Amino acid sequence: MSDWKNKLMLSCVRATELIEKKQTLGLSYIENFQLRMHLSMCKACLSYEYESLLVSKLLQQEGSVETDPEKEAALQKVLEEKIKDL
Repeated sequence: MSDWKNKLMLSCVRATELIEKKQTLGLSYIENFQLRMHLSMCKACLSYEYESLLVSKLLQQEGSVETDPEKEAALQKVLEEKIKDL
């Protein structure tokens, strides 16, 4: 039974990896099920998922992060203001 439990339950580290993978590559049925199970019991990872989605959404709205330090600082200020408005 311990082996079965280990396959179903994820650590928080693995859950955060799957949250990021979900946004970029998508998850298999099993990974999605494991993540949903974990998120139903772990409020910290659920908050991480929400914040990760929020940051991704804000970056998509503003475009990719610039390499110019001045433009990067301006983008950071815009993102901070949008986060404050939420």
